[in-house]
Amino acid sequence: MNEEMANEVAELQIHRNTVEKGSALDIIREKELTINAKVLEARKRAEDIVAEARRKGVAIKEKAGEEGPKKAKVFFDAEVAKAEKEAEKIKSSIQAETQAVTKDGLKRLDEAVSKVDMLVIP
Repeated sequence: MNEEMANEVAELQIHRNTVEKGSALDIIREKELTINAKVLEARKRAEDIVAEARRKGVAIKEKAGEEGPKKAKVFFDAEVAKAEKEAEKIKSSIQAETQAVTKDGLKRLDEAVSKVDMLVIP
């Protein structure tokens, strides 16, 4: 009998909840409205997050568009400076080598002239 009484009490509680809150269909509709409201709120938050991400993406592109050429110019100028420095080193070494060869040639000039004279004028 206790089990029967427990079932009866449970049915009475369900009936009382239905009367207090409305029919089962009303309860389902209320739950559905609550869930739909939560879905709409989540969708709005998701749209806000996507919109913010797009704004940040545009800002990053703009910044890259502004900074890219500046950084490229700095890099280019640095590379040109390196190339100019290397060219100066090469130029200096060639000048030094030219001077050494000229000096050596001048030392041997008299000897060369003598040999040419001996070949031309026997």
